[in-house]
Amino acid sequence: MTGVQLRRMPLLLREVRGNERLEPLVVQEERSNHVLWSCATAQDIWADNESFLQKAKWGETDFCSTCKEMQETLTVPQLELCACVLRQLWLRRNRWVFYDAFAAPRTLWLSAKSELEEFQQAQHSVTAQHEEQHVVRNIVKWRRPEGDWLKANWDAAFSESSRKMGGGCVVRNCDGEILVAAAWPRSFISNPLQAEALALERATDLCAELGFQKVIFKGDSLILVKDILCKEENMSWYGQLVEDLKPVFTNESSRRLQHGLGNQAAHVLAKLALQCNEEVVCLEEGPREIMNCIDHDKFVSLLI
Repeated sequence: MTGVQLRRMPLLLREVRGNERLEPLVVQEERSNHVLWSCATAQDIWADNESFLQKAKWGETDFCSTCKEMQETLTVPQLELCACVLRQLWLRRNRWVFYDAFAAPRTLWLSAKSELEEFQQAQHSVTAQHEEQHVVRNIVKWRRPEGDWLKANWDAAFSESSRKMGGGCVVRNCDGEILVAAAWPRSFISNPLQAEALALERATDLCAELGFQKVIFKGDSLILVKDILCKEENMSWYGQLVEDLKPVFTNESSRRLQHGLGNQAAHVLAKLALQCNEEVVCLEEGPREIMNCIDHDKFVSLLI
């Protein structure tokens, strides 16, 4: 019986005698698809009156196959709700394992719907903010930095259909002359706020790589600027990006972060980046598409 895992039952009660062989306990690895789909407790969730998968096929398959079947049969709103239900299922499993608490199927569905509504409202707020900024951007004029400071205007463009972003950055001196203009694409982006954070991150890295000192970074994402300048730890879904950017502006007096809408040149670069396959960097000049913006900003800044 060496190496054999026995069932939990006193040997005395089982009346084990002589060389009688005991039935080994087979312990199977718990798979994610079992927890989220084929387990009896999970089936109770998907068979609830709130569910649109009551007639789905149950089976021990891999999770990717289950998700593929959902994508082929469900609408986009149903898939979004399914994603929230799957998350609530996993959280319920963890609460049961660690806290011995178990939620009813109806409670889980209500939590998933509430979670989805909160997410959609947050997405709507971010989209509305960007639409408002797009209207005001052309009205606000670019201002020259003072003394030996440089100004780096950064912006991001986001394509929801392709889940792709374009980032743009223009660094100018106090005379309005271009020191560097850069545009870069990124894939697998979930929303405009993430795109703005990644654009700022690349803009700070670019200035560090070129050895620029005393740089003012100015962008039109008020939410991002406030989150970075806030002293409290950011616990939101993109909090790690925010926490990575905070030391750049809190530990160095030569880096400043400001909110502003006079960044038309950076906005044009970000739009152009959506059509690029790789990063483009121009030193002491810029693409012809932004030169009208640069000349206009240089002239108008003399009048301010």
